[in-house]
Amino acid sequence: MFAGKDASRALAKMNKYKEDVTAFLDGLSNKEIGVLIDWEKKFEAKYPIVNCVVSTTDLHHQHHFRGSHL
Repeated sequence: MFAGKDASRALAKMNKYKEDVTAFLDGLSNKEIGVLIDWEKKFEAKYPIVNCVVSTTDLHHQHHFRGSHL
């Protein structure tokens, strides 16, 4: 369900609702932000960072900036 997606909101809210599998954090409570920070610390302690999830918009801007197009 979370593979290849930014599930920050779902982790913060401790749920698996499809609409919360997003990087959108607006409206989260301080407690939910704290939960997300705890998840981040757990992941950082257990797994090395090997890649990052980026949006297609970010990729387009990176390639456009370099002079090539998608």
